[in-house]
This record gives sequence, C-alpha cells and structure tokens, in this order.
Amino acid sequence: MQIPTYSGRVDKYPPNNILLTAAINRLIYHIDILCSQQLTAVINHTEFLRLEASWLSVFEVVNVPVAKQRVNIKLLDYSWQPLAFELNTAFSIKQTRLFHLIYHQELNTAGGLPFGLVLIDHRLKFNADDEYDDLYTAQRLAELGEQSLCPIVLSCDLTFLGDNNNNQWIDLNKMARILQSEDYTLWHLLREHASAKYLYLTLPDFILRKNYQTQVMGFIFYTDNDPRQILWGNSAYLLCMNIIREFERISWFGFLRAYDENGRNGAIIQSLNNGMPIIGKIDIPSEQENFWAEQGFIPFSSIYLSGQKGFFSNYSVQKLNYKHNRQLSMLQTNLIACRFAHFIKMRIRNHIGLYDTIDDCKQSIEQWLKKYVSEVDYGEESIMADYPLKQCTVAIEADPDDPTRYLCQINLRPQYQYEINESDIQIAVSLAAQDVG
Repeated sequence: MQIPTYSGRVDKYPPNNILLTAAINRLIYHIDILCSQQLTAVINHTEFLRLEASWLSVFEVVNVPVAKQRVNIKLLDYSWQPLAFELNTAFSIKQTRLFHLIYHQELNTAGGLPFGLVLIDHRLKFNADDEYDDLYTAQRLAELGEQSLCPIVLSCDLTFLGDNNNNQWIDLNKMARILQSEDYTLWHLLREHASAKYLYLTLPDFILRKNYQTQVMGFIFYTDNDPRQILWGNSAYLLCMNIIREFERISWFGFLRAYDENGRNGAIIQSLNNGMPIIGKIDIPSEQENFWAEQGFIPFSSIYLSGQKGFFSNYSVQKLNYKHNRQLSMLQTNLIACRFAHFIKMRIRNHIGLYDTIDDCKQSIEQWLKKYVSEVDYGEESIMADYPLKQCTVAIEADPDDPTRYLCQINLRPQYQYEINESDIQIAVSLAAQDVG
C-alpha cells in the first residue's frame, strides 16, 4: 500500500486540506486491516475455536431457566487424550479417576450427590493417528457408565461416517452399506457389548455462532465473511439441555421423546440464549430419524412444515436383537432406572443398623418402591410422573464374587410404554454386608 508522506509540521496544512485528511484516513484504514488480520488469526485458530465452542455450550447449559437448587452442574477439566490413556491402560474401570469421582466420591459416599448424566465434550471419530482408538475408549466409557449407574453422552463426528458430504447423508442405503462394511467391525463390536446401553451418541453438530460480520469495536473489524468461520457446537449439549428442561418441568424423564400440540416440551429443542434458531450441519428430516436410531445414534431432526428441531428418539449405541427390548435402550428408561438405583442405595446406607435380616432390608425396599406403583395406564403427565411404575420386584442375595457384599436385583416396569410390548428394567446394586445387617 502506497501512503503519501509529508515534510514539515502537520499544523502547517490548512484544516480543510483534502490530501492530509485522505492520508490520515488511509493510515487508519491500514491499521484497522492489520488489527483485523491479527484478530482473525487468533479467533479462527483451531484450538481457540474448540475452546470457544466448549465454553459457549457450557454457557447455554448453565443458563437453562431452572431452579438452581434442583439441578447441579459440575465441570471436570479433563481432556480426551489423558482420559483415553487411563481407560485404555487401567486394569479395571474401578481403578480409574473418573470412576472414583462419579461413583466413590458421590454415589458411594454418605452425603454425596449421585450423577444423573455425564456429558463428554468429544466427537467420536476414526483417526489412525491417535494413540488410542476412539471406539475402544467408547466401550470403556460404556463400562464406566454401567458400573457407576450413570448414562454417558457424547457426539459423533460427521467424518465417522465417511466424507463430510451433505449429499451422502441423503442416501440412506449408502449410509447403511457403509455402517455394515468390514471397516466398521469395531463399531459392530461396540454395539454388541453388554454395557453399550449406557452409551449415547448424538449428531449432527449445530451452529453456535455464525461467522463474524464487519463491525466497529474500538477499530473497524473487517472480515471476509468466510462460511468456514462458523462456530459449530456439540449436539450432546442440546440433549443435555432438553433433559434439564424436562426435569424442571415435571421432575421426571418419561416424556423426553414427546411434545405437545403447541410444539413444546420433551423432545423439542429450544432456541439458544441469543435467540438463534437451531441449525444443524446436516438437515435430517424427522422421517429419517428412525433409520439413524436403528444405527445406534441419537439424531436431532426437523419436523415437516414447522421446521422445529427435536430429539424424537434416544436409543443407545447398543444393538438389540429383540424388538420388545428396544425400550430398555432408551435414554429416559436408563435415567429412570439409575435414578431409582441411586435412591435405593442411599436409602439402605441411611438405614445402617436398622435391618436385622436380609428379608427386613428387602421388605423395606419393596415398601418404598410401592409408593411409586400404580395400575393406571393413562393420566395427566403430573400424575404419571408421581406414579412412574406399573410393577416392581426385589431380590437380595450374597455376591458370589465377594463374600463381604450382597447384590440387590430390582425389576421395574415403567408406566410409559412407547412400544406395544412391555419391558422390565433390571437394576443391580452392590451393597456392603454391614449396610444390610
């Protein structure tokens, strides 16, 4: 850029000197361009974008309008690489730091607050350059969720299913062939794992922030409006926000897939705090939602005509061979089961010394559970939330692997049957012998 130069003192030029004014304006413009280039290099750096997306997503979650005493949100500064290292190298899940934090420090400690859900801000992908395979790490996370009685939610990178090509996602037959190919053998092994019902994968990403526009901010920030500068968020946060809203609305999870005639509640995703509507990286019609659910994903899809986005299915990664067991793989079913398991374990711990025999402990649990049992099949949501069970049974026996502990087997049949078949939830809670009596 050629900039005019002047000799002598500036105040020698008349105040209305056009040449001087133009020179100063060009200097200021040049400075603005340099500042814009430097700022753009920072805010569009990969690591900065990742950090910005994480914190903006956390901002959205903590600003969901709920009573703060009802919902506790805890943040753990633990990146994926050390997490993968620990899960891949630990001899047992029970020896990991995450299990200690989730189970021992909260659920297994008097006065602790059991975790209802763990969200991991990571997108599952195939990456041969990584030291530890994402799919095996995901399997270990599923085992962690099962042993700590806490569902695990993360998302799936679009490259996990091949090239990041929008047209490819429209061809469901092609997507089915990709997922059934030998290249996805590890994916099939993960889906067939018994613990996979505690693992949930959402997709696709959504727009957290559009690309910056030219604006005045102490200087004029110039941008090229490159669509590649759009900030994409992890859709697992959207699912977490829906769960929090539903718990605040009705104190339960049974209607997490539903929505009312006004297109609200349950499955419907609300706009972001800045008023921005939910826009996915891929627009999945609700008619295709069942395909992705059967493949082991939780997609947020669009309702025809209204265009509203929602999670209308929430099946886990696990591949179920029996149709009547599909309900057992739903997220709301797991949330219900784990919630009961948490309270049962806490109840037994709080009654240490009050049980003379195993039968006394069993009867106490059965009496407590029956307060939530009703034969009513249909009713107001608030009534169904107060009586979420149709049937329950309890059995306590010695742990064959540990003579100092008992296993409490609980069968629950929820009221909300989205399928024609009725399925029972089976919960196993480990109890110390001194807790039982």
